[in-house]
Amino acid sequence: MFIPPLASGKPDFSRVVACRCTQQELDKGRQTHLLRYSNLGSLTRFTFDNLLPKGRSGNPINQEQFNRIYEAAKAFATEAKGWLILVGPSGCGKTHLAAAIANERVSQGQPAFFISTPDLLDRLRSAFNTSSEIPYDEFFDQVRNAPLLVLDDLGAQTSTPWVKEKLDQLLNYRFNSELPTVIVAIIPIEQLEDRIRTRLTDPNLCHIYAVEEKQALLEYSWGPEFELQKSMTFDNFDWRR
Repeated sequence: MFIPPLASGKPDFSRVVACRCTQQELDKGRQTHLLRYSNLGSLTRFTFDNLLPKGRSGNPINQEQFNRIYEAAKAFATEAKGWLILVGPSGCGKTHLAAAIANERVSQGQPAFFISTPDLLDRLRSAFNTSSEIPYDEFFDQVRNAPLLVLDDLGAQTSTPWVKEKLDQLLNYRFNSELPTVIVAIIPIEQLEDRIRTRLTDPNLCHIYAVEEKQALLEYSWGPEFELQKSMTFDNFDWRR
């Protein structure tokens, strides 16, 4: 720390400024705190730098579609406003996109909290236990008021009245407060609970992006020069030849 001078050259005793080395330590400590808060864990490896801008599909239409979503995710990471909703089959890159947003925010020195829906519900249940490290009310308030919440695997939860109530409380609070939120849904939006669906389809706050449809393995892997091989299956295999 040091005391900066006034314009006259005399010491300004009214304030203390961190020197460069101290500021670096403060920045490092803040970054460590943000990473711990983010709950990303091993997902810190998922960044925009190692995400293919056009995805992994061999289909040009899917590549173009994924690139639009990639750019939208990067824009959201730069200025998190509203809700960004990613829908698509398993393995299409939704979680990578969502984690990349959270990691980018953390790298900018901004807080983000990442959690899957099943894990969230498990932690809420365990928080009822008196021996829990974080009381239920404190943890639920942390999730509800997260500056940026990334909720993965919506639709993977076992639906019970309690689960419906907790998710409705969480999403309704963030919706009414217009808090930046990223949601990864593993089922079509129309299959979600009515109250959740109406929140996620609000055009004034939410932007829904359908990540590529999963292609059949043969369609994805074989080029036009292998048309004959594509017709060779176990169904028409003659073992007597």
